[in-house]
Amino acid sequence: TKGVFSTNPGYAGFRCPMKEEGGGWVPDFNNRYFTEDIPESFAIYKGIAELAGYSTPMIDRCFLWAQAHMGKEYVTGTPGNCKLNGKDAMSTKAPQAFGFATLKEFLGITPPSAAKLGINGFGR
Repeated sequence: TKGVFSTNPGYAGFRCPMKEEGGGWVPDFNNRYFTEDIPESFAIYKGIAELAGYSTPMIDRCFLWAQAHMGKEYVTGTPGNCKLNGKDAMSTKAPQAFGFATLKEFLGITPPSAAKLGINGFGR
């Protein structure tokens, strides 16, 4: 975790965006690292794992932590059992937001069902 970020050359120079608040420093949850990376990339990983039937306890923990500070709801549930079906899930780039309900549909093995468009059946 901390070692991954401190020793991986791909993360060299990256810092958590912070803002001064109450005489100290806190993460800036309005920074693009949160407002763009969570729904536009992180959600894709969660969505594919969900389609494949894989439990993602650490991804779930990250989602639950970030969304609580962002005023968003992408996932619901508890770590290891979260589903990408929160009120803001349709604003992500997850496969489910584009109508994919199964891994076979996502991989193009079977066509998407028109009746299952998007999360909660609402389509994108």
